[in-house]
Formats: sequence, structure tokens, C-alpha cells
Amino acid sequence: MITLLRPVPIDEGPTAEEAAWFGGNILFLLAGVVVVLAVLAVTLRTMRSATGPLEEISSLDDYEMSVAGSGWTSGEPPIVPPLPSSDEVANSMYGGTKEIFEQPPPPIPVKQEDEEVTEVEPDNISEEVPPIPETGLPEGWTMEQWAHYGKRWLDQQND
Repeated sequence: MITLLRPVPIDEGPTAEEAAWFGGNILFLLAGVVVVLAVLAVTLRTMRSATGPLEEISSLDDYEMSVAGSGWTSGEPPIVPPLPSSDEVANSMYGGTKEIFEQPPPPIPVKQEDEEVTEVEPDNISEEVPPIPETGLPEGWTMEQWAHYGKRWLDQQND
């Protein structure tokens, strides 16, 4: 009697797939290191080539104006209005509209017992108030609205 035995291979070491992943990770890390080193080299080169602090320009006498028609030939620069940053009115908390915000509020309408609304100060009504219809004011309207839009409403109803 002959017995055949098949030997089972023992897995030792990484498989091809594991080796590929490992190699890819190493290449990715090396590429990142190269990029970082390149950025550092460019930065150091730029810093070395830079000179001391910027020159302070106290006079423009040595410079020539290159814009034709500017009216500035030499000497002192032309007088310009101050920048808006120094404008205390425009940069106030009111934004240059202090007079508008300090005006008194408009008059408050006062309700009477019959639920009609009348203005305390009718001076601001520029036109004549049209007569109120026999059915009363349209639903939801106030007397102030009627004073301003009543004529238009009546004209629309007649059309």
C-alpha cells in the first residue's frame, strides 16, 4: 500500500500584496519629504537673498513722476483731501446720519372709542382725505392708510 502525503506550505514572510502596499507607502512618504525639503530650500533661499529692512522714503525729490498729465512735476505732492478714516462724522456710530437719528419719532395714532384711527398731527397729510365709504373703511385699513391710499382705492372700485 502506498500513501501519498501532500505537504502544506507554511506561510512565512509577506505576500506580494502586502509588499506592494508597503512599497507604495514608502514611496508616498518619500515624495512628501522631497516636497517639504523643496519648500524649505526655496524659503531659505528667499530669506537669504532679502536685504535689510525696507528703506524709509522721507522725500520724493529724487523721483520723477511718470504719469503724464498728473500736474505733479516735482517738489511736494499735490494736496489731497483727507482720507475717510479721519472723518469723525462718517465714522461715527450713526455713519454720518446723526441728524436723521436725532429727529423725533413720527406721531403715534390714537384710537377713539368707535375704533376709527385719527392722526395726532394731520400736518403730514399732503392731500385732502377722501370721504369714507358708507360700508366703512376696507377691512384691516387704518385711518392713516385711508388718508394716503383711499383716493386710489376709490378709483379702483369705480373702474
